[in-house]
Order: sequence, then structure tokens, then C-alpha cells
Amino acid sequence: MDASYFPLLWLHPVHQRQQQPQAWTGPGNAASVKLPELALQNLVARAALGVELSVAALGAQDQLVASSGMSADSVSRSDSFSSSEVVLGKRHLNLLPDCRSKSALEPCHAIPLLLADIVWVAVPEACRTSKGPQYILAVAPRPEPESSDGHSLHDSMSEMDEREQRMLLPEVWLFCVSCDSVSFQSRLLELGSRGAIRWDFHCDYWLSEKPVASGFSGAVYTGEARSRAGHQKVAVKYLNQNRQNPEELIRSEVGFLAQCRAHPNIIRLLGVVCSQAAGADTGKPESSEDDSSEVEAGATTGTKTWGCVMEFCERGDLQMLLKTQGALPREDAFAMACGLMSALSHLHFLRVVHRDVKAENVLLGSQGQAILADFGTAAYLHDDVAMAKRLGSPGYAAPEIINGEPYGVKVDAFSSGVLLYLMFSGRLPFPGPSPAARVRQTMRCNVKFTAVKGGRSFPIAMQVAVCCCCCCCRCRYSCCCSGAKARLS
Repeated sequence: MDASYFPLLWLHPVHQRQQQPQAWTGPGNAASVKLPELALQNLVARAALGVELSVAALGAQDQLVASSGMSADSVSRSDSFSSSEVVLGKRHLNLLPDCRSKSALEPCHAIPLLLADIVWVAVPEACRTSKGPQYILAVAPRPEPESSDGHSLHDSMSEMDEREQRMLLPEVWLFCVSCDSVSFQSRLLELGSRGAIRWDFHCDYWLSEKPVASGFSGAVYTGEARSRAGHQKVAVKYLNQNRQNPEELIRSEVGFLAQCRAHPNIIRLLGVVCSQAAGADTGKPESSEDDSSEVEAGATTGTKTWGCVMEFCERGDLQMLLKTQGALPREDAFAMACGLMSALSHLHFLRVVHRDVKAENVLLGSQGQAILADFGTAAYLHDDVAMAKRLGSPGYAAPEIINGEPYGVKVDAFSSGVLLYLMFSGRLPFPGPSPAARVRQTMRCNVKFTAVKGGRSFPIAMQVAVCCCCCCCRCRYSCCCSGAKARLS
């Protein structure tokens, strides 16, 4: 079971005023809806001081109440709600009604973490007690859009009726956390790996000025940790701002990464970042000294910039490796191929097709293992709308995609065959001076193995590549990972 208990994390007393825990929903307005991070920052700051909860900024009277110490015990852990266990599941933060009852296996609440806003604050030393928390954590889940009719959260609030406004007001769950800073950062990392939005990212990392890679969907930057806690270097992929429905796109890609986060050959998700300020064309958000004052004044900036934070692979990608040294040595190529097929086997088991397997999207791990990345084009097999799109890279895309025919997981098998050929031979099976030429070569599927350097040294590998690069998908391995990996082992 992919779940872990949070013994030093408990619900804030505001959720315990009824028989069952209830989310906090305070009065909201246009600013709190469009700027959720500011509203949550105000909320956790009030919770840390023990004053009346709201999304309004702290006032002089609130500071006076906090300094008097009259509310210091309001968030202490008591026996009345210590039995409400918090369990981190695969996709949700689950609240169990009574962990002492073995029959209470179903959570009374399952808080979705995909694109949930995460904001926290350290409790001031003056407000801490022996049984009180060191941190206050706010989790505000975002409901998945029910339709794609173009209705946006950025629409004018005056154009929405009262019922729509109530639906937009976020439900917030406040948690009290009692642990040291290292353990707390570990907890935040676990939430981020489930797809939660880390509004504290820019406080923890320095972002590179220039991207290390860029493409159609976005640009990748590196992030350097400001402290020695957590990951010292990360990769941040920002979506291009000219993409339509950016929140839907980031939800899709992050959802796949969160679902596959435990696999050693799939890029590890560390969290989601979002910026209210519009940045450059690459998608990187800008920051300035005036941003905070504008937000505090209730100003709403331009479109949001979305990005996902992932592990950083120092060794680069497979394309760079092949470009510098050519065909891989026998043992390295076999290990790389098996790692890639293991990743695809896991995806296909989850009914997910990657649709853009290529050398640039295979990163090299710390031990040289294959790490499959870039899930921007992935789709579920049951998603008829997504599976109707023709996606892929020339020279790697399967013939059925080029012809606009129905397709399935065998398109990943075809692309994997191209990669096998490339790793063992040092060149593409369908070369050409232009994308159009590579597409024409792909349609012919005339692979010349006898002219490949090293082809005779790896007869089994070449045979696997033949079965994967077959033009007829019926003759291809039903899943390159199950058939090919068995032959290569």
C-alpha cells in the first residue's frame, strides 16, 4: 500500500467543530479567487498567531491579541482530535475518523493533491507551546474542470452569479505540524510529488537566467537550492505562455508524473510552480520588488505561468551521449534498453501511452540508467479525444500516426525500436535531411541492418529492433517492454 502516516501532523481545531471534520470556507472575493496564494498566506499567518481566521491581512488589533499570548494554546494537540489520523495516499491526503478502530479503514475525507495549493508558515517563537505546532500548513484542493467550454476563472466576477462565486471559493484544510525543519521539508516534498503547487519554490531555489533546453511545449530551467536542505539542484519545465488551456495541460502532464512517481526509470516529480506575473516568451516568470506590493493591493496580474519541478539529471540525455560517442558499448546499450522498456511497461500497465519516445526524452540517471521524461504528449488509452491527435517526432513516430489511423501502445513499441537501432548502431533507421524526408523513410520502413556498424555483433538486439520497427502494427510486439525485454534479458 502506497501510503504513509503523518504522526506529527494533525488537523487545526477549526475543522473539529462538528462531529465530522469540515473544510474551512471563509468569505471570499475576486482577489482571493484570482490570487489564492495571497489569501492562503494571510490565512496561515492568522492560524499561526491564533487569531480569528480569515483571508484578510493581519491588522494592528490582531498583532495585539497575538502578542498578549491569549490564543497560544488554540492550536495545541489535544486528545479530543488526536485520533484523527492523517494518511498520505497515492493521490490524496486522507483523514481517518478513528485510527484506533480497525473497522475504520475508509477515510472520512480524501483531499486531492493534484494542483492543490500548498502554503505554510512557521509559528513564531512567542506563540509556541510544548504541545503546539512548529508550522501551520494550508492545503486548498482545486476541483478538476468539468467541461471545456472555455469558461475561465479569470472571467470578471461581475459576469458570474452568486452560486458560481460560491463554487469558486476554495475549501481549505489547515494542518498543525510538529517536527524539525528537515522533516518538514521532507513532508512538503511528499506532497509535491503528488502534484501539489509549491508556492514557496522561489524562496527555496535560485532559478537560472537562461533555459538549458526548450521546445514546442516549454522551456527547462535549472534551480539551485538556497540552503543545504532538500534537493540541491532541480529542473523546472515552464509551459510556453502561448499554449491554450495551460492549467489543463499542466494538470495532465503532472497527473501522469504523479501516478508514475515510484518507478526508477521515470522522471521524478517534485512539485508544481505557478506565477501570477507574465514572463518572457520562454515561459519563465518575472519577479520584481514591486510584485508583492501590487498583490497586497489586490491587483490581478496577467495570465498564470505554470511549471513542474523535477529531479535534475546531471549527465544530460541520450541524444547528447550518442552525439559525442556514437553507438553505445554492448553492456551500456542493453542496460539502457531494459530500463526504457521497464518504464514503458509500467506506463502501458496503467493504460497510458507516451507518444513521444525519442533520444532527447531519455535522460541519464546518476548511475547512467535510462530516465523517461517529457509527458506533455502522454494520454490515457480510454481518452478518445486525446488519442485522436497525431503526435510524435519525425523519424520516431509510427506509420499509423502519420497516416491518421487509430493507434494504441504499439506506437511506443515502434519508437522504442528506433531507439534500440540508434543505441546499437549509432544512427537512425529512417534518416533524412529534413523532417519530411524522415517521414517518407518511416512510411517505407525499409531498415537496412546489414549495413549497420556493429549490427552483426548484436543479432538479438537487431532482431528486437526489427520486430519493433515493423510497418504493420499487427506484426509488432504488442508491448515492446514485455516482448523485447524478455529477448534482451
